[in-house]
Amino acid sequence: MDAARSNFTPKVSQERIGISYSFKFPGSGLFECSLTGLVFTVTREGEVTYKTLIWDDRLLEPVQKMAGGPLFGIKCPQDSISQLHLPHCEPQPALVSGSLSVIDITDDGLNFIQPLQITETHVVVNVPHLSAFGIVWDVVKRFKDFKTIPINCQTLPFLIRKRCPRNSLSFVLLPSNVPLQDVKAQHADWEFILAPSFCRFHMNEIYSFHSDPGGFTLQPKKAEFYEEYGPNYSVTFEILLPPSVERITVTIKDPKNACVWEHDIQLPAPPSAAEPGTSSTQ
Repeated sequence: MDAARSNFTPKVSQERIGISYSFKFPGSGLFECSLTGLVFTVTREGEVTYKTLIWDDRLLEPVQKMAGGPLFGIKCPQDSISQLHLPHCEPQPALVSGSLSVIDITDDGLNFIQPLQITETHVVVNVPHLSAFGIVWDVVKRFKDFKTIPINCQTLPFLIRKRCPRNSLSFVLLPSNVPLQDVKAQHADWEFILAPSFCRFHMNEIYSFHSDPGGFTLQPKKAEFYEEYGPNYSVTFEILLPPSVERITVTIKDPKNACVWEHDIQLPAPPSAAEPGTSSTQ
């Protein structure tokens, strides 16, 4: 497990629904995807394609499981992948290790794979074949034994320029193992603002939203955090701002009024107007 990893950036392809990733392994080794966090243990040269799929709660509910990460559909015609390292979002993996497993979904149904190892960042499993894989939680343990443990999350700011006098500075709150590329692809007409995103939220806890300076429309002022893994990545909080605003500090607080995420956001300038003598079209 201590072998050196080769980091790679996959080819990204837009599909009718969502996006897919692909990469050609030059040979054996340990390869980590920079966009999804997936790590592949590879035995020989081969090509992998993968994408996030939609979890079907009708499959999980009868076995008392809930999603603990994205569901990845993975293909490799050369069968050169022997292990997968699936990114998790648990800050205390040693404590929760007995409650996490990996589900393998095929045309024949569900299979549960016990992890070989749970590291600080990944759940490692052997994969005798490739299909759809995702981390799952035991529902009873999640809500009984580990309800008080927060998960690693990300706060993602987007600027939505509107034709009305006010723009929308919107925030999508998600577990840390949701690929940013998938979120950006779903909101391709929104302008992503690069900012430190790391934070920790408790599932089903209510958080409040604040801005400095004040006086702007915040909606909602409070919202509950859900551990969502698609298919939709919806806005949790939004501020309506006039185009003249260039900088604003945004804070998210927990029920005890403690700050869990704060950032001084420099808003990007609007697109340049057309040069004199040229015309522009909408």
